[in-house]
Amino acid sequence: MKKLYIFLIIIALVGAGFVINLSQKSNNTDGSKQLPDTSNINNVNIGNNIDENSNTKKTDIASQNTDNSNQKQFNITGSNFKYNLSEIRVKKGDNVKIVFTNTEGSHDLVIDEFNVRTPQIKAGEKSTIDFIADKSGTFEYYCSIGNHRQMGMKGQLTVEE
Repeated sequence: MKKLYIFLIIIALVGAGFVINLSQKSNNTDGSKQLPDTSNINNVNIGNNIDENSNTKKTDIASQNTDNSNQKQFNITGSNFKYNLSEIRVKKGDNVKIVFTNTEGSHDLVIDEFNVRTPQIKAGEKSTIDFIADKSGTFEYYCSIGNHRQMGMKGQLTVEE
């Protein structure tokens, strides 16, 4: 009988240790719940990351390299029935990143041939699309909302060999 009591005490101590260990993992020293670190998680909209930390360069034709690799980043601003960039140029094989910022109304940015599109976003919002420019030629990017494309909200992506 004495062995049974010792066995039950050992089980109780192991169980208490397990509960204390779990409690310490889920609580900070001040007793508050610790949330998972989300500093490296990007919001995703239709397969595209949202970037909140980019500057918009207002030029008519853009081709800019963001680092020493083959990634090219373009900051495109949309307003009522126009984009600030009418043409962007890249090389075939480049990793293209477009940060689309909307300043008025609701707009999106679509490139059919590369099967990429931002979600429709409202003024003050941003969305990012990434893709590999694996086809050469000239392709139209446009806003797919209503008749915005017909009203001039479009540009050209030129992919050179």
